[in-house]
Amino acid sequence: MSAVQPLSEETLDLRRGLIAAGARFYANGWLFGTSGNLSARYDDRIVITASGCDKGSLTEHDFVEISLGGELLAASRASKPSAEASIHVALYDRLPDAGAILHVHTVASTKLSADGTYPAERVFTNLEMLKGWGLWDEGAGGRLPIFENHAHVPTIADDTRRYYETTRDVPALLIEGHGITAWGNDITAARRHVEVTEFFCRLASS
Repeated sequence: MSAVQPLSEETLDLRRGLIAAGARFYANGWLFGTSGNLSARYDDRIVITASGCDKGSLTEHDFVEISLGGELLAASRASKPSAEASIHVALYDRLPDAGAILHVHTVASTKLSADGTYPAERVFTNLEMLKGWGLWDEGAGGRLPIFENHAHVPTIADDTRRYYETTRDVPALLIEGHGITAWGNDITAARRHVEVTEFFCRLASS
């Protein structure tokens, strides 16, 4: 395995974008403690928040860079990726258009249950906010999957990898008891998809 390098200058703008997203989500109460993880893809690597970082006060050094296969390539200090990086790796593998993936812990998404069947799918139809998921057709419906929250995180990654062997129409998923993961072609789109998904989680929980 090659030696770990310093963080690359090429990912600096992405890190700054992820810092802004982290501050926004923390202010919303969606990233308390050290919960969640935020990533973006740059060519053949992924820049992702390091394990154990406070997402409300991230710095440009609170990240690592990993390969598309999950190998640690670059880091600041003694940083390392969290186990949940395996989910990001699986999703980038299955979603070639994804440029950013954001994972947050909201109350509504944490409470939403799969009712014992995995992956469950919560279906939302005939709602204006579906446009925020990119579903513009009249009568459109979106299927939001809910995955089992395995203690062994790579098992969750394997589940998502299998599920996204088939093209899906909603740019987000839930892990039961573990919040929202959403993506987009850039950080702005991924952030929008997190917020729209939280809207639907609140709607389903009300």
